[in-house]
Amino acid sequence: MDVPGESPGARLRAFAGAMTLSHAFACGLSHAWIMRTEDNHRARHGVGKSRKHRGNAGKGNAGKGNAGKRTALDRAAWIAEARAVLIEGGISAVKIGRLASKLNVTRESFYWHFRSLKELQDELLADWERGNTAAYEALIESHSDGIEALRALARMWLDEEAYSPRWDGAVRDWARTSKAADRVVRRVDERRIEIIRQIFLSLGCDETEALVRARITYFHQVGYYALKPGESRKERLRLLPTYLRLLAGRPVMD
Repeated sequence: MDVPGESPGARLRAFAGAMTLSHAFACGLSHAWIMRTEDNHRARHGVGKSRKHRGNAGKGNAGKGNAGKRTALDRAAWIAEARAVLIEGGISAVKIGRLASKLNVTRESFYWHFRSLKELQDELLADWERGNTAAYEALIESHSDGIEALRALARMWLDEEAYSPRWDGAVRDWARTSKAADRVVRRVDERRIEIIRQIFLSLGCDETEALVRARITYFHQVGYYALKPGESRKERLRLLPTYLRLLAGRPVMD
């Protein structure tokens, strides 16, 4: 519609401006629709977030301060939380939604770090194999003397700091229903027994005797945790010299 007194040039400029706004609005809607569709597709198929959200994925309300800042969660944070849930509730409790709730982040942020729940479970097993066996490895790395190494092994089991029997127990329970977990547990047990065998070899035992003593020592401790006799630390310390003397075939404690 013509405005009285408006020049043709002014009308043309107004028309061009209106077309620019219309184009920008349409493009904005298209871009927003495309990005939203891409996000929905990625969330459904577990392949992470769109470029629009990169740099923000894995962030949640965890660690939010008074200023409203958020702390980014890395892969290790998910594994650590999954480990805690595994120890407390078993493998059936390790679910994406539950972990996200505990970490105070969205469920979708999980897929920024893992392709699936199975990948997280595989990482949990690798984490246990590395972490709860490192203390055993340190025995032969830090003690060349067999008597000292055997004493250090006993202290490790008693202190329950470098080594966690609850973590071991949770993974062993998992191995009863999972072939993958069972394979890892068997491999770890073999490695630990070999470490203890090396200790008995350094005490002068022959190959066969060292293996048998190592198995008896290790199986005894695994069974102790499984039975949970409920002894106090004081009582365990009182009995320790006798245990070690019988296991080693000689006095070990001063």
